[in-house]
Amino acid sequence: MNAFEKWLQHLQQLWQERLQRLDEVLLKLKHKKP
Repeated sequence: MNAFEKWLQHLQQLWQERLQRLDEVLLKLKHKKP
């Protein structure tokens, strides 16, 4: 695996974590609204 592939994998991991957090935040906001 070259450096570029490693970097891409790293970016993908970061992105997935961000998306998961975003989902959690959106769910919380939905639950707050009556």
